[in-house]
Order: sequence, then structure tokens, then C-alpha cells
Amino acid sequence: MVERRLRLAGASEAVPWQPDSHLSRELEPTLNQSALMAAIGARWPYSRPMLTRFAPPLDALEGAAMTGRLRCREGAVVKQIDVDRSGRVRGVSWFDQQSGANVHARAPLVFLCASSLESTRILLLSHSAKGIQGLGAESDALGRNLMDHIVITGWGGGAPLRPGPVLEDGCAVYLPRFDARDRPAPQGGRGFGVQLYQFAGGNGRSHFTAVSFGEMLPRPENRVILHPTRRDKWGIPILHIDCRHNDADLAQARDQAAAITEIAAVAGVTLSRINSKPGPPGTGIHECGTARMGTDPATSVLDPNNQCWDAQGLYVTDGSCFPSQGTQNPTLTILALTARACHHAVSAVTQTKREAVFG
Repeated sequence: MVERRLRLAGASEAVPWQPDSHLSRELEPTLNQSALMAAIGARWPYSRPMLTRFAPPLDALEGAAMTGRLRCREGAVVKQIDVDRSGRVRGVSWFDQQSGANVHARAPLVFLCASSLESTRILLLSHSAKGIQGLGAESDALGRNLMDHIVITGWGGGAPLRPGPVLEDGCAVYLPRFDARDRPAPQGGRGFGVQLYQFAGGNGRSHFTAVSFGEMLPRPENRVILHPTRRDKWGIPILHIDCRHNDADLAQARDQAAAITEIAAVAGVTLSRINSKPGPPGTGIHECGTARMGTDPATSVLDPNNQCWDAQGLYVTDGSCFPSQGTQNPTLTILALTARACHHAVSAVTQTKREAVFG
């Protein structure tokens, strides 16, 4: 459903660890992409090179506005989620920048999708009879297990490309779980993928970029808390972030760099630059974790439907809900989880109304 809504483009590749999607448009590789994929496939028969899948930006706000049921409020700075004594969400408290007033918006359902770290900050600022230190804090999972992809990039140039169609924006060659390139399938554990871009350049050369995204495992010591003294311009505590790569992360980054070097040699590319180590967490801009979903309120903030254990009717559906990250961009998974949570929320409200009518 989400893929159709996005009008996702790509190709059906039958790669077992990269499931096929519902595509609105099938793409064929260009001559240069085909040559690159063939060269990589010949060198690593288990590598399964494929095209990336992508979609144009979706104007979701316009689509929601066309339903006639959307109301947007500008200048609203959320301060906390309000919860009643029974553990049921009541709405949201926020600061109105225009009037300077504190405002309370009442609602039986609240979806919190402010981005991984901001959603967690709001949860830490919110309280209930059960969650005195924040909604979900009793489990000690709130704020912990921050992740971001381990990113290694290589740049270089090579021989002129064959003449042919110009690459579509967003389309590249993708090597899923390239850490398993010498095995029939990944053997579990962390891994990484590689995106390859080639562009025509001047002076009889071509430009080559390889970007590898590796999985950073969730570790409880990588966490965020409310800063004890610092406040933003509205007087609300900011986050203190403590997150770093460990030795295993750095070892994987070295493997990613070695893989890019090997790929460049197979592609006939001379690398002019490659990262020697990853940038600090946050560089990948794929922050996930800190309000993980799970099956036990003792170890997770959200239930399997993305509903907060401590606040029934509150759903958190951005990257903060991820228990682990994988090697792909998290956006499509975030959208799918949101769609599923919306279905669950509406079904729960419908069931409650039906029980109220029929007893």
C-alpha cells in the first residue's frame, strides 16, 4: 500500500534479503549500469547487484488537506503529551509562539512523529502515574539504544561512459549485504550495503561515487537524556546526546572501506579519496532507536503496534521505534509502520464505539 502511494520505481530482482516491492514503474538498467553490474557479478557471483528503488517526493500534506479534515497550526512548540490517571492519552500541551500562551489540545488519539530524537525528548518531558521520569522510562529503554548508519564514502574517476540514456535522479546500482559477497547468503549479524553512482564527466573521464551504509547495533550506553541545565529559547530542556562507535563499529567501517576499494578496482576506477573512518553518529542522518517497540513493557517503550505502553492512544511511528536498524534507508519502513499503526488506532476506536453501543 505504501509503495503504491509513493509511486515507487525500481526493478523486481528476487533478492531474498531485499524483498521485492509493489512498483508503479519498472526500470531497466542503463548500458553503463548493466556493464557495472555484470563486472561485479562476475567477480563476486553471490553479490546480487540490483537497481536502487526510489520515489519522487510525496506531497503528503496536500493529500491530507484535500480530505477536508486537516488542520495545521503554525508556531506550536510541543511541551508534553498529556495522560490521565488511567494511563490514557488526553492530548498535547504546547506553547503558542504568537500569543505566548500555554495551550492544551484535547484528543483521544495522538501520533508522535517528530523525528527520532525529538519524539524521545517529548516522551522524556511527559509524565504519567506510571511513567514519572517520562512515558516509557520505567522500562529503562527510553532514550537508550541510539543508532545511526555507519557511513563510508569513496570518490574517483574512470574511463568515459558509453553513450546512452541519462540516469534518473535517485537511480543507482545497489549491492545489498555486500559483506556476504563470497557466501550464498548473509549468515546473520550486522552487515552493510553499497550504493554506486557513475556520471559522465569532462576531459574523457567519468565520475564515480560509492556510499556504504553499515548497521550500527543498538547499545544501551548510546543514549539521550534531558540536559540538567541547558534550555532552548522556550525554556524547555534540550537533549544531552552520548553516542559513539565502539571497536566493532570501527572494524566494520574498515571492512566497508576495503569493499569500496575492491569495487573500484573491478569497475576500472581510480579512487581519489575514501573515508579512513566513519564520521560521528549523526553523519548518516538515519537516527533510529531511543523509544523501541517490543513485546514486553519491561524492556520496551512501545508495543508491537507502536502504541506507548504507558499511554494508551499514543502512537510513536518515526525512527525512534526501531529496535534495530538494518542496512537500508529507514524511510519506507517508517511509512509502513505508520500506516499499520493508523489502521490499529482506527480499529481500536471503532471497536470501543461498537462495545459502547451494544454493550
